Amino acid sequence: MPFTSIGYMIGTILLHTFVLEDLKKEQSERLKMLLERIRNHEVEDFCVIVFDFNNLKMINDRFGHEAGDNYIKNGCKMICKKFAHSPVFRIGGDEFVAILEGSDYEGSDYESRKNLLASFDEIIDENNLMNGVVIASGLAEYRIHKDERVKNVFDRADKRMYERKIKLKANKFT
Repeated sequence: MPFTSIGYMIGTILLHTFVLEDLKKEQSERLKMLLERIRNHEVEDFCVIVFDFNNLKMINDRFGHEAGDNYIKNGCKMICKKFAHSPVFRIGGDEFVAILEGSDYEGSDYESRKNLLASFDEIIDENNLMNGVVIASGLAEYRIHKDERVKNVFDRADKRMYERKIKLKANKFT
């Protein structure tokens, strides 16, 4: 019996590793293609939203890393659900980016970007009071003829995310 359990465990680890590696490669390729389209001016209207999870260190320290992983998974689901028409990338441990671009189809995230972010922020404000998943976010739009690189847009979004992070921490009442 123990050998069977070990075999299942090793098989699960190997399967998990290969599936995750494929997903990472796929995400990386998708991001490279999108950035290339932006560099080639094939995408004129886009914005970047940077997301960063609040309280992750406290959750890991108090409840363990499994609880921290679940916190990230639940937050990622929130982001992906709200920004369903846009690619969302994990760029660090608890940092994510969504790139919203102009689109011909109805209901694109780019066209409704400010309303989407406002409704996302409302959920986060409520979560902040109720000890739910709290994610700071910042949005910046590409400025044609001013932004030379995607990094310019990212840096502005990152700065706005940190401003939001400070406000969320100041409004934490519990």
